Amino acid sequence: MRRTRGRRARTSRDVVLTSLNTALLLDAAVGSRFCTAVFGVLEPHEEEGFTVTVATGGHPPAYHLRGQGAVEAVQPKGGMLIGAIAGAHFASHSIHLAPGEGLLLYTDGLTEVRTLGGEMIGEEGLTRFLSARTASVSAAAVIGDTVDFLDAMPHGAGDDVALLALSVPLADAADGLSATATAYTIAPAGETPVTDFRLTAQHTDGDLALAHVAGELDIDTAPHLRAQALALIEQGHRHLILDLGAVTFCDSSGFNALVGIFRCAKTVEGTLVLAAVPDRLERLLNLTGLDTLLPVHPTAAHALVAHTRSQDTATA
Repeated sequence: MRRTRGRRARTSRDVVLTSLNTALLLDAAVGSRFCTAVFGVLEPHEEEGFTVTVATGGHPPAYHLRGQGAVEAVQPKGGMLIGAIAGAHFASHSIHLAPGEGLLLYTDGLTEVRTLGGEMIGEEGLTRFLSARTASVSAAAVIGDTVDFLDAMPHGAGDDVALLALSVPLADAADGLSATATAYTIAPAGETPVTDFRLTAQHTDGDLALAHVAGELDIDTAPHLRAQALALIEQGHRHLILDLGAVTFCDSSGFNALVGIFRCAKTVEGTLVLAAVPDRLERLLNLTGLDTLLPVHPTAAHALVAHTRSQDTATA
């Protein structure tokens, strides 16, 4: 987060994310490095507190904490994944952070923590937790309660978690215009549930391959998905259709594998098409802006028909 004023504040958020996107694409490791990010600017509000402008590149929503269980997601629409494609555009949104209010930012390791039944808490679970809090929304209190929440989970954090909370003290507790911040990072837990993954290439015809993916896509299985899909591309099947209807779990590692497959297919003038996409993954595609690049079809049969039509159009 950055505190500044005037025109510089209005332009810096876009420049920062655009510059980061360009730098990642120029890196020698292009094809394997991309990220999500959030960048914020604080400006004194004309009445009290601060105007906070949050710019995002495919990052999970921040949460505006108003106290007494009032919680609102801050999610600019249209921000794309950083370092995935040239010309990515980013989105921003402004809120008024008044005295006695707070803002929570985090990485997706928080929403990917699993319950006793093995389900991710997701944004819905995080919202329920924050709404149920009765304590202060001060930065330190919010971080402390969130860490306790994670510690209470049966499997702990399955991925790195970074937390950042901001708060504006009440007028009678503050010495002039001020904001406080507290940050915290958590390493993955030592033990995670055993996961299952399968990729079956059912249909291969010329430069097209249809593969069915089943099981869980996480930090352990995502490399296998990427390796097997790239093997199909190397065999000459530059157009891939992945049927994800039997995928029961997908975290950011699985999503990143899909992005890597998309980029590799693109280098050989191929395509990646998804079918029967689970709801959570579809939300990630929308969040990162990749739904504009990766065609999604309700079933594998629909995807095959669409591919045939596109080939017929190309040769007409």
